[in-house]
Amino acid sequence: MSNKINLAEVADRNQQLITLAMFLMSLKYVASAAAEVANENTVYYLGIIEIVFAVLAVCIIVPVIVWKFWNLTKVERKTYFDSDGYFFSIGKKAMSKSWTITFVVLVFFEPVTKNFLAHLPPRFFINAIIAFLLGTFSIIFFMLDRKGDAEEFGDEA
Repeated sequence: MSNKINLAEVADRNQQLITLAMFLMSLKYVASAAAEVANENTVYYLGIIEIVFAVLAVCIIVPVIVWKFWNLTKVERKTYFDSDGYFFSIGKKAMSKSWTITFVVLVFFEPVTKNFLAHLPPRFFINAIIAFLLGTFSIIFFMLDRKGDAEEFGDEA
């Protein structure tokens, strides 16, 4: 029984944690957007929710980064951060798909905002767009990662 850390398992776990942290940050921006239109009593609680989501995201990201830089050898770091690797491949796909979805949603909602939501402050829209972009990226990344694992599992069977 080996105590050696399996780099592929750690990379998979780190991908999931980073995806979760991005999703938490999207929820932070949802709370921030909601705070722009909420009444004063609710704004206080939304501010607390923002802080909680941001702190949770940082508590997830910092250990992942610390682990990556202090526990990997130079060869393992090179393998882990390879731009042709699985992690970056899925990241690129998720980034392009989330950007495309966000762009389509923005184009669709542009006339709606002119006619029905023009009274809302610009910060609301900025926070909502960031929340949507981070949320779609993290969900698509997770789905692509699971799909890739299922395909690899199917290939082995």
